[in-house]
Amino acid sequence: MQTTQLFSFGPYQLDPAQGQLWRGTQAVKLTPKALAVLSVFLTRSEHVLTKEGFFQAVWPETVVSDAALSSCIQELRRVLRDDAQRPRYIETVHRRGYRFTATVSTSQSARSSKFQAPSVDTQDSALRTQPSVLVGRAAELARLHGWLEKALHGERQIVFVTGEPGIGKTSAVDAFLAQGATEGTLWVGRGQSIEHYGAGEAYLPLLEALGRLCREPGGQQVLALLKQQAPT
Repeated sequence: MQTTQLFSFGPYQLDPAQGQLWRGTQAVKLTPKALAVLSVFLTRSEHVLTKEGFFQAVWPETVVSDAALSSCIQELRRVLRDDAQRPRYIETVHRRGYRFTATVSTSQSARSSKFQAPSVDTQDSALRTQPSVLVGRAAELARLHGWLEKALHGERQIVFVTGEPGIGKTSAVDAFLAQGATEGTLWVGRGQSIEHYGAGEAYLPLLEALGRLCREPGGQQVLALLKQQAPT
């Protein structure tokens, strides 16, 4: 157990340790990224926060478009019942970024911390989740390793890991990679598809995966292949 900080504003309270926003006694649903954006706002309330600062804090080492942040801002305004034209909480500062205008108070709660609110300084650290034990996914992991073995022997595979939100799909994939899927000459590229409003880059997850591969150890080999196969 350790003491964690709670943030209160208006009728709302954010418990970063539990990753939960409350309106009075009612739990308010937020996507993880919108929750992270709100945490950034509350730790730097009344400051003008730039898009670049949000990208560094919420999407570290990930290439995302402005639409990803805009989608989170829209979600927060909807959940907080805020009006962009007459904001009570989130103000758009033209050509600079955003500012959280409501008064924020803090209090202490003795709970185990699972979520760390990021900062938006030049030394921003990534949002990180603590490793957890994966239970009840032995069969799924065995199938993934079986399909990987086929791919390594030249039989192309396309696998979809699907299911309801919150059942541990990402955790299962992370466990699969941690169990040796990245050993040897195998390259693993990871990209994220983010729901947003308006026009966006159709191949953004693929571009993100390639960008990560280029920045990781051995990325020069990927760059050489891209220059050869896709010079433009």
